[in-house]
Parts: sequence; C-alpha cells; structure tokens
Amino acid sequence: MKRILAASLALCLLFLPCALAQRESAATLCVAAYGEKRGEYPLACASELSAETLLAGLSALTEHNFACERAEIVENGVVIVWADEATFLRPETVPMRVERLDLTFYDLNSTLQFMLDSAYWTLRENLGVENVFFETPSGAGLRLAAVPNWNLPAGVAYNGDFAAWYVDGFAFEDARTILGDAGENIAAPDAAQVAYAYLIAGTDADDGNVRIVLTHIGDANGSEGYGFSILAGEESLRALVTYDGGVYLEADGAFVLAANWK
Repeated sequence: MKRILAASLALCLLFLPCALAQRESAATLCVAAYGEKRGEYPLACASELSAETLLAGLSALTEHNFACERAEIVENGVVIVWADEATFLRPETVPMRVERLDLTFYDLNSTLQFMLDSAYWTLRENLGVENVFFETPSGAGLRLAAVPNWNLPAGVAYNGDFAAWYVDGFAFEDARTILGDAGENIAAPDAAQVAYAYLIAGTDADDGNVRIVLTHIGDANGSEGYGFSILAGEESLRALVTYDGGVYLEADGAFVLAANWK
C-alpha cells in the first residue's frame, strides 16, 4: 500500500502544474506486468488528452521510456510508432527494478511485455479505441533481435496477449500446390501467426503441438485470404485469414467472422 501511495504521489507531483491549471481532462494509467493488470493511477492534465500524453505519463510513472515518434488515430484504432529511444529498443537502458511499483524484470521479454501491455490497456481504456497497432520507425512491425522468437507482424493489431505472438508456439507448413507472390498483402507465415494468436493461443487446444497448414487461397463474404487447416490438441479446425483484416472459422460448412486483426 505504501508503494502504491508513493507512486501516485510522485505522478501527481510531476503533473502538478498541469493538474492545477484545470481538471477538464482526466485519465487512468494502467500498469500491466507478467500478463496481468497490476495497478491503475490517475492522470490529470489541462492539455487535450492524447496518446502522446498518456505515454508520457507512463514514462514518468514507470521509469521506462515510452517515447513514440508519432501516434495516429485511425478509423479502427490508434497506431503507435515507437521512437528509437523507447526502453525496449535500447536493452542497455532497461531498469531491472522499479521500486515505487514493486516490479522486477528478469529479461527483455518481461520488459517488452510490460511496456506493450501497459500501453495497450492505457490507450484502449482512455481513448475509446478497439485496436492498438505498434510499429517501429522502419515500419516492419515489432521483431527484436534480442527477442528473436517473438513477432508482431506489421499492420496487425496487438490483442493484449503477449504470449500469443511467440513464433515457436506452433509449426507452420505451406502445403499449397500452386504458390503465389503475396504482393502488398500480409505474408503467409504472418497470417498463420495471426490465426494462432487470435484463435488458439491461451485456449485448451494450445497444448504445445499446434500445427497450422496453409492449404489454399479462399474467400469469405467476398474477401480473399489464406485458408488454413489447424491441428491443435484433439481439435481440427478450418480457418481463413483475409487480406483485409478478418479472421474466420468454419462452422456448419460456412466461414464465420471470429475476430479482426486490423
């Protein structure tokens, strides 16, 4: 309790000039670590509430740099392009311990999860957006050399489930007899990652032996995409990940929309 009060006091003092001016914009900073929410902290500011303001608040509270190069509200969410100064992009700057929040980080994986989850929940709950997209300045999504087995493909919405984006969570096979160039569409392995993250990860079927086989190019509701056969546990599923952002599951001979990845 003392640590929580100390953290709240430190944050209030940091934004005191802003808070004293007027209290028209109020927000809540969400701190999430180890896959769960760890606390919520008030943020008051006279300036217009924005993604940049929220990320700056997280930086001040957590001792991690949530610096972004730009933030853009789009029709279906918010796009955050991280700046090179962001803590998880500079492993040598990562604090292993944040006393005021009673948080300990053991590796870059736990730091990356903490920063993405905290940003995800803070942005969603304060800006009223459904989707949160994370990019690096290169525009290549999020794939770090220091965390080689984790990948968030470019243009794919983060779903708040960090573990779902480990590339070794499933085996991928392209069994098509006729191959084609993906062009500007999502690549086939990334589409398989989307299918795993949105349909299998964290469920009872996620038994460590998931196999996702690309069988064909199909369509659902007029949208074209990759058709997959998914073998997970004792389940055998047919799914379709469309180029325009749909994740479909076959039910009673027809594809039904299960989620949107963008």
